[in-house]
Amino acid sequence: MGQTIGIDSVREEEEGGIMKYTSNAENDNPLVDLTLKNVFTDQEVTILKKISKRVTLLRESSFLSFLMNVNETSNNEQLNKEEKEEKQRIINKIKQCIKPFYESESLSTNYLSTSFENTLDTLNNILELDWELKSILIKQEPTNITILESNDEDIVFTAEEIKKESENEYMKIPNKVKVRFLLLTQRENNVSFRKYCNPVIAKFRVDKSFTDNKQHIHIKPALLIGPWLFELDSITSLCIPKRCYSTAAYLASDIPELSTLANLDEVIPKVSKLIVDCNLSKHYHSHHYNSQIFIENILALMNYEFPKSGAIYDLIQELKLKGDGACEMFFSITHYSETNPFGSFVKSALQSAEKALKVTLKRTQNNAIVFRTHTELDMFVSKLLQVCPNLFEDYHYEWNLLKRFDRIFWLYHFHDTNNEKFKELSSGEDVCPFGNPSRIRTLTTEYW
Repeated sequence: MGQTIGIDSVREEEEGGIMKYTSNAENDNPLVDLTLKNVFTDQEVTILKKISKRVTLLRESSFLSFLMNVNETSNNEQLNKEEKEEKQRIINKIKQCIKPFYESESLSTNYLSTSFENTLDTLNNILELDWELKSILIKQEPTNITILESNDEDIVFTAEEIKKESENEYMKIPNKVKVRFLLLTQRENNVSFRKYCNPVIAKFRVDKSFTDNKQHIHIKPALLIGPWLFELDSITSLCIPKRCYSTAAYLASDIPELSTLANLDEVIPKVSKLIVDCNLSKHYHSHHYNSQIFIENILALMNYEFPKSGAIYDLIQELKLKGDGACEMFFSITHYSETNPFGSFVKSALQSAEKALKVTLKRTQNNAIVFRTHTELDMFVSKLLQVCPNLFEDYHYEWNLLKRFDRIFWLYHFHDTNNEKFKELSSGEDVCPFGNPSRIRTLTTEYW
C-alpha cells in the first residue's frame, strides 16, 4: 500500500482575502489529486476536496483521509473479490451522492425538485452512505467509536416523518414563490457528511463558538427562494441548497420578502447551472467572491437588484466589501438627514432608547448604530414606532432590515435562553415589536 495521508491540526486562515485551511497535509497536495483520480473524475475530485474542508466522519478521522484509504485499499491485490466489490460499491455511492454538486440537471432533480419524493430519495442515500462510511472506520479502528453526532442538529427526524409531513398542504410548492433575503451567522466546523450534504434543513444554525467574550454577532447573507435556502460556504466555496422543514420552515416563512418569482420552473435550471459553476470553478474571496456577490448573481437571474439607498444599501455594500462574518448588525443613518422626516424619527428614537436603557448605543465610524443586544434593538424599534407609527408602511425596507436583525437574536436566544444578550425586551409597555417567531404556526402554501 502507498503512503496514507492524514489530515489533522486543521485551522482556518485568511490569506489575501481567501479563506484557507492548513493542515499537516495540504488539501491541494498533488499526491491527493493523483491518488483520488485513480477512481474519481476531475469534477468529483474537485467536489470531494471541497467537502473535506468541513466534513469529519469520526472525531479522529477526516473525510479526505478516508477517501485516500478507500482508494488505496480498493486497488490492493491482496483483497478478495467480495472485499473489492464492497469497496467499489462504496465508491459508487459516493459518486452518486456528490453528483448533484457538479451536474446541474442532477441538482435540479435531487435538491431543487418540487416533488418531495425526490428530496426523500436523496436524503436516504446521504444517510445510508454516512452510516456506511462510519461503520467502515469503526471496523478499522474498533476503539474509535465516538461518532460525530453532537453537531447534527439538522437531523431531528426520520425519512418516514418527513414523508408524512410532505403530505401537508404547506409542503407543496407552487410555481409562484417568494424570494427572501436573510442574515445568518457563520456555521460550525467539523460536521458529519450527512449534515453537510443533507438536502433538508430543520433548524437554522448559529455560531456555537459565540461566548460572552465576543461583543458582537457577525453576520453573513443568504437567500430563500420558496422553501430552499441558498448560501455560499466561505470555507469550501460550495453551495448545497437545503429545503426548509420543521422549525426552519416556520422561521423562513417569517423572513421579509424581497420579491415574488412567478416562473419557478424556468428559474431553477438557471440557478442550478450557476451553483454548479460556483462549486466547480469559484473560490471564496472576502472581496471578490463572497456570499453577497454570490446571492446577487442569483438575484440577477430574476432581474432583481437591491435598493441603491438607505440603511439596507449601506449594509449590503459592507457585506460585499468585507465578506462573510466581518460585518456587525448595524443600521446606517447617513442617508437620512435631520431635515428628512425619517432622520428626525431616528434621532428622537435613539435618544429615547438610550435614556430608557441607560446606555449609549455603539456607533461605527460612519455614525451607524450597532446593536449589541436584543434589548437594544427592541428598545430602539419600540421608540421608533412611537414617533413613526406607520414605520412598516412608510419605511418598508428599514423595517424589514431591523426585523432581520431581530430574527438573528431570536435564533441565538433559542440556542441559549439564559444569555441576557439574546433575550427580547419585556419590561413594562415595551416588548419585542416583531413578536416571537416560534409562535408562528399557520404555514400554508402562500408562505412560499
